[in-house]
Amino acid sequence: MAKLFETMSIQNTMLSYLMEEQQIFRTWLVNEFCPAMRLTPPPEHPAPPTQAIPKFDNDSSSDDSSPIVPQ
Repeated sequence: MAKLFETMSIQNTMLSYLMEEQQIFRTWLVNEFCPAMRLTPPPEHPAPPTQAIPKFDNDSSSDDSSPIVPQ
């Protein structure tokens, strides 16, 4: 289960990096390239907000403990 959360965290980090890179490129395109080439800048299209993935806590694992039966 910990491997799943680790993989999801890596994917979330990569997605955040790619979104930030795209925003930097769009900023350069709108502020530098389009005015220099006298082009109409592309329409505004903000990136969606990213959601944080919960951290996996190894201490809360109940793999080694016995199940508790309600009475």
